[in-house]
Amino acid sequence: AGVILSKDSGLRPAGVMVFSFSPPAEHLPMRIRVLEAKPDTQAIQPGVIYSSTEIPYHSMWADDKIWMPTLLATSNSFFQGHFAFSSGPGAHSKLLNHNWQPY
Repeated sequence: AGVILSKDSGLRPAGVMVFSFSPPAEHLPMRIRVLEAKPDTQAIQPGVIYSSTEIPYHSMWADDKIWMPTLLATSNSFFQGHFAFSSGPGAHSKLLNHNWQPY
Protein backbone atom coordinates (compact mmCIF):
# COMPACT_ATOMS: atom_id res chain seq x y z
CA ALA A 1 0.00 0.00 0.00
CA GLY A 2 1.14 3.53 -0.56
CA VAL A 3 0.21 7.13 0.06
CA ILE A 4 0.45 9.98 -2.43
CA LEU A 5 2.46 12.78 -0.79
CA SER A 6 2.10 16.48 -1.41
CA LYS A 7 5.21 18.46 -2.42
CA ASP A 8 5.37 20.04 1.05
CA SER A 9 4.69 16.74 2.81
CA GLY A 10 7.29 17.29 5.53
CA LEU A 11 8.27 13.62 5.42
CA ARG A 12 9.90 12.78 8.73
CA PRO A 13 11.04 9.66 10.60
CA ALA A 14 8.44 8.58 13.15
CA GLY A 15 9.63 5.18 14.31
CA VAL A 16 11.76 2.06 13.91
CA MET A 17 10.38 -1.42 14.47
CA VAL A 18 11.91 -4.89 14.36
CA PHE A 19 9.65 -7.89 13.84
CA SER A 20 10.66 -11.46 14.61
CA PHE A 21 8.68 -14.64 14.04
CA SER A 22 8.57 -18.22 15.37
CA PRO A 23 10.03 -20.48 14.27
CA PRO A 24 12.85 -18.15 13.23
CA ALA A 25 14.23 -20.55 10.58
CA GLU A 26 11.06 -20.11 8.47
CA HIS A 27 10.81 -16.29 8.54
CA LEU A 28 13.65 -13.79 8.66
CA PRO A 29 13.32 -10.81 11.02
CA MET A 30 12.14 -7.55 9.43
CA ARG A 31 13.27 -4.02 10.24
CA ILE A 32 10.74 -1.33 9.35
CA ARG A 33 11.09 2.46 9.37
CA VAL A 34 7.88 4.39 9.92
CA LEU A 35 7.61 7.72 8.14
CA GLU A 36 5.01 10.39 8.77
CA ALA A 37 3.87 12.83 6.10
CA LYS A 38 1.00 15.09 5.21
CA PRO A 39 -1.11 13.23 2.60
CA ASP A 40 -2.20 14.99 -0.58
CA THR A 41 -5.98 15.09 -0.11
CA GLN A 42 -6.46 16.40 -3.67
CA ALA A 43 -5.00 13.27 -5.27
CA ILE A 44 -7.21 10.33 -6.09
CA GLN A 45 -6.34 7.59 -3.64
CA PRO A 46 -7.79 4.10 -3.93
CA GLY A 47 -8.90 2.35 -0.78
CA VAL A 48 -10.79 3.35 2.32
CA ILE A 49 -9.95 6.23 4.65
CA TYR A 50 -10.80 5.75 8.34
CA SER A 51 -11.11 8.32 11.07
CA SER A 52 -8.79 7.75 14.03
CA THR A 53 -11.72 6.38 16.06
CA GLU A 54 -12.74 3.87 13.38
CA ILE A 55 -9.42 2.19 12.57
CA PRO A 56 -10.09 -1.58 12.15
CA TYR A 57 -7.36 -2.82 14.50
CA HIS A 58 -9.12 -6.22 14.71
CA SER A 59 -8.09 -6.94 11.09
CA MET A 60 -4.55 -5.51 11.32
CA TRP A 61 -1.29 -6.81 12.75
CA ALA A 62 -1.51 -6.96 16.56
CA ASP A 63 1.30 -4.42 17.06
CA ASP A 64 -0.58 -1.67 15.19
CA LYS A 65 -2.91 -0.95 18.11
CA ILE A 66 0.15 -0.44 20.34
CA TRP A 67 2.07 2.20 18.37
CA MET A 68 -0.41 3.74 15.91
CA PRO A 69 -2.58 5.68 18.42
CA THR A 70 0.49 7.58 19.65
CA LEU A 71 1.61 8.34 16.10
CA LEU A 72 -1.84 9.66 15.19
CA ALA A 73 -2.39 11.65 18.40
CA THR A 74 1.03 13.21 19.01
CA SER A 75 2.76 15.44 16.49
CA ASN A 76 6.50 14.89 16.16
CA SER A 77 6.34 11.65 18.14
CA PHE A 78 9.02 9.00 17.71
CA PHE A 79 9.03 5.39 18.86
CA GLN A 80 10.98 2.18 18.55
CA GLY A 81 10.29 -1.39 19.44
CA HIS A 82 10.82 -5.07 18.85
CA PHE A 83 7.68 -7.14 18.27
CA ALA A 84 7.83 -10.96 18.52
CA PHE A 85 5.08 -12.94 16.80
CA SER A 86 3.95 -16.57 17.11
CA SER A 87 4.11 -17.34 13.38
CA GLY A 88 4.82 -15.75 10.02
CA PRO A 89 3.97 -12.19 9.00
CA GLY A 90 0.32 -11.18 8.91
CA ALA A 91 -2.76 -10.27 10.90
CA HIS A 92 -3.27 -13.92 11.84
CA SER A 93 -0.05 -14.08 13.88
CA LYS A 94 -0.32 -13.62 17.66
CA LEU A 95 1.86 -11.00 19.35
CA LEU A 96 3.96 -12.80 21.98
CA ASN A 97 6.04 -9.96 23.37
CA HIS A 98 7.18 -6.41 22.66
CA ASN A 99 9.32 -3.64 24.10
CA TRP A 100 7.71 -0.66 22.33
CA GLN A 101 8.87 2.67 23.69
CA PRO A 102 7.70 6.17 22.72
CA TYR A 103 10.10 9.11 22.97
